[in-house]
This record gives sequence, C-alpha cells and structure tokens, in this order.
Amino acid sequence: MSENWQTFCYEISAKFHANLSMFSETMDPPGGYYALYGLSREIWDKFETNKQTDRELKNKILMWIQFGECVMSAFPNYGFYLAGSTFNGFGLKDGDADITFVTHHSTPDKWTCISILSTLLATLKEKYRHLRASEMISAALVPIIKFDDTQFGISVDINCSNTTNIRNTHLLYTYSRVDWRVRPLAVVVKLWAKHHRLRESYLTSYALMLMLINFLQTVQPPVLPCLQNLLKDKFKRDQNIQELNFFEKFYIPFTSRNCQTLAELLLGFFSYYKDFDFARNVISVREGRTIPLQQYKITYYHDMATYSYRYLYIIIEEPFHLANISKTVRFIHEFARIKKIFSSSNDRLSSSKTLDSLFFNC
Repeated sequence: MSENWQTFCYEISAKFHANLSMFSETMDPPGGYYALYGLSREIWDKFETNKQTDRELKNKILMWIQFGECVMSAFPNYGFYLAGSTFNGFGLKDGDADITFVTHHSTPDKWTCISILSTLLATLKEKYRHLRASEMISAALVPIIKFDDTQFGISVDINCSNTTNIRNTHLLYTYSRVDWRVRPLAVVVKLWAKHHRLRESYLTSYALMLMLINFLQTVQPPVLPCLQNLLKDKFKRDQNIQELNFFEKFYIPFTSRNCQTLAELLLGFFSYYKDFDFARNVISVREGRTIPLQQYKITYYHDMATYSYRYLYIIIEEPFHLANISKTVRFIHEFARIKKIFSSSNDRLSSSKTLDSLFFNC
C-alpha cells in the first residue's frame, strides 16, 4: 500500500478517467425499451432524461484532477478523492461533485477538520482560478467547503477525511449494477425527494438510497441481496480505502426471482414506507433487513446516547460505521411532514398510475 495519498489519488483519478464507460453504462430492460409500457415506461423515460450525462461525468473527473494538481503542494500529506453520486450509479443531471480530503493518518476530529478546511479554502481562493461562490459550512454534522467551478460548471462539496463516504460509494455502485431496475427507481426517488424538498426535513439523498435498497432487499422475492453478507471480503467495515477496487468485475452469486415491473416496485416503495413502523424498526442495508429498535439500542447504544432516543424518529443504519444517518430528523413536525409526503405520494400514484402525480405541490 502506498503511503503517499497524493500519488494514489492522482493515479486513481486517471484510472477513473480511463474507465468512464463503466460508470455511465446503462443496463437495458429485458426485451428492450418497447417491452415497457404505462408507468414503467414513464419511469424509464424520467431516468434517461435526468441521469448524470457522460459529459458531466467526464468533466467531474477532469475537475478532480485539476483541483488536486492545484492544491497538492500546499497539502503534501493529503489526497483528494471524488466520491458520492458521481460514481455510485445514482447521479443526477446537474448534480454536485463530492470530494473527500483524505490522509493516511488517523481521522481528525471535527475541530481539526474545520481548521484544515479553513486552510484549504484560503489556498483555493489564492490558487484556484475557476473558483466562485465559495464558503465553509462549519456548523454541519460533517463540515464542508462549497464552491462553484466556473470552468466545468460544477458545484463542489469538500469534506475532510470522511472515508466512509468512499466505502459507501463503492457499495452503492455495486448495488446499482446488480439489477437493471435499481438505477431508474433511484433516480425517480431522488427527483421526487428534491421536488418535495425532503432535505429541508433533514432526510438526505443518501438516506433515501439506503431506504430504497433496503426495500428492494426485503420485498418478496428480493430484487437485491445483502452484499455485505454475501461478499464479506469485498465490503469490510474496516476496508482500507486504497484497496477498494471500483474496476473489478466480480461474480455476485445472486439471481433475483422477482419479476415485478418498475411501476409495481415504485408503488411498493411508497406503500412500504407509508406504513413502516419507524418507532420499532431500524433500516439496515448491512443486514439486508430491518432490525428491531431494542436490538439496535443494545448493540449501538453509544450512538443513541448522543441524541435522546425520544427525538430519533427515523433510524437508518450507516452500513459501515453503523451510526444512525438520519439522526438529524429530531423534531416531530419534520417527521410528520416526511410521513405525510410518503402517504400522499402513495395515494396519488396508486390512484392515477402516472408519474406526474408524484410531483404535486404540498
């Protein structure tokens, strides 16, 4: 393993650039486009129109390389890793780029991250000529720098040493390649959440993708397996980032017997979470099932102690560090709003069977 993060990140960015087609390739539906009809065809059309484009993917990688070259001299012990929706298979057109600022030393605490990011922001303002509208958001759970790259027209978020972000990018990318239905459903769910501003209620896109994957794991028959049980050596909790192989085409010993259409699965997703018992169950992609809340509290009480249990209305387990990634949904009015949108969306979609019915005004 190389101890030089800069060398590693430069080499890996070049490798991503050389393998662009792996991350933009779409799995076609069995029977082709004309085998789809009704709501299923609407879902597929929405996906094709709104997924991250090949040009956007290429530009993000070129920005990543250029960004690293610009700041590497000021940060000799750090590297820069592009992760998130750019590579996990669920990117949207005009989506942001997420860069993780990494080091081979121990993960810094929040205040050290803020100090490092402050220095990085000052360096960017001095050296990165394509910088615009830059700011640091230090009050966030994970402090970030936000800026616009004027050369490529990309909004960029930078976090410090959030290596879990890289691991879960690899995991979600693999899930996106298991079944052709996963990516279209994910893109529609993200567009729906964006329309209804669910992020304002602190339910992030990542949380929603885990909710979707867990639904597809638990629907009968399952659409998706539990990869962390099926391929333990590929998705270890303590996996060294430099050993992750996005480019490996390995065999996944799973074939779904689920023959449901895109329409049936999307309807099932909203129906499932409309009636989901959030008060008693934890959503766990790592286990491929829901975990009883009492079991989660006993096993991971250190996380529950940080935020009083009565304020945790939705619990979604992060597949690697196991904490609750939706712990910011702490107020009853936010939880009520999320539940209302799921319920209204389910009712409208069930009644009309048209995709436009999801994009209503509350």
